[in-house]
Amino acid sequence: MRRIGVVAALLGACAGGVEPAPVADRDGGPAPTIEIQTGAPGEYLEFADGDEVLLQRGCQGSQHVFVSVRGRGFEGEKLEVQLELEREDDRTVVSLPLHLRLDFMEDAPVGVRQATGLTLVVPDPGDVVGERVVIRGTLVDPAGRTATQERPAVVRWGPDSCRGHG
Repeated sequence: MRRIGVVAALLGACAGGVEPAPVADRDGGPAPTIEIQTGAPGEYLEFADGDEVLLQRGCQGSQHVFVSVRGRGFEGEKLEVQLELEREDDRTVVSLPLHLRLDFMEDAPVGVRQATGLTLVVPDPGDVVGERVVIRGTLVDPAGRTATQERPAVVRWGPDSCRGHG
């Protein structure tokens, strides 16, 4: 009977509000980071929070905002990428969700994972042109390490992204 009491006391002590460490802290490495920028395929163009980003007509009849991302501190060959565009004033998501598992570019700086020219498709330009928006991005590696960033911007019409494509 005495053993049951000791075991019960130990289990009760373990049940306290101790949460497991985030995945990034468990292996002792730095927490992963994500940087959201803009840029067509092959471009990584930095912008400051609140700057303008371009909504461009695409080759297949819709319109999109080009997004480029960089990640640091991730492991594995492929990363899961999630991106969305949200109108700032009412928090309405105004893009189609982008959710992919990608091989990231090898020509990025050492230790950096980079993907450029990801397209956030916007079904209704009237939802975003001239509006303040938030570009939200998340990267996840196969071990579950995650980083998320939100970047405020203002959307304006840009040039047709199919120039020279026919």
